[in-house]
Amino acid sequence: VSLYENFDTTTAVGGAMLKLILVFAELEREQTAARTAATMQYRAEQGLWNGGVRLGYDLDPDNKGVLKVNPNETSIVINDFFKKCLELGSASKVAQHLAKQGIRRPRHTSRKGKTFGGGPYYKQAVINVLTDKVYLGMIVHSGEAYPGQHEAIVDEDLFLQVQDLLKRNAETCTNGRAQGEHVFLLQGLVRCGKCG
Repeated sequence: VSLYENFDTTTAVGGAMLKLILVFAELEREQTAARTAATMQYRAEQGLWNGGVRLGYDLDPDNKGVLKVNPNETSIVINDFFKKCLELGSASKVAQHLAKQGIRRPRHTSRKGKTFGGGPYYKQAVINVLTDKVYLGMIVHSGEAYPGQHEAIVDEDLFLQVQDLLKRNAETCTNGRAQGEHVFLLQGLVRCGKCG
């Protein structure tokens, strides 16, 4: 049923008109998606940030689209993530260290006023920080890295050492939840609310 146009969709002509409008609506949606993707690609190539919150950075209010180093969070990124990963030897141990230190994911408020973040760092969130090339001063879009207009927080040598450690851990890691005799639909999806 067409709610906004005066089409009688029970007739053949009304049904045909509705289908024509749907074709144009689909075309417009696909063109909008293509334009958005092209704009994001262009911004990445210019070294501009496409959005999202990163620990250690804030958006520069004077230079739109450029990340500005947050001096209060820089030491957390370097010492509590990267150096601690080399010291402890794994991302899961870094997550435990962060929980003991009371370091939580950054909170931010959207333009609509909704608050996000503030939760603890789990292993995958730690890995996301440790593998994010934004800390090398790069902007990544569609798998390609471009030089960013922001300052790097992490030294390239330290970053590469951590990548090497994570790669070795992934190769030697055994699956503790290997397929057993029974199949459990929620296996691996539920976490303890107390210890994570």
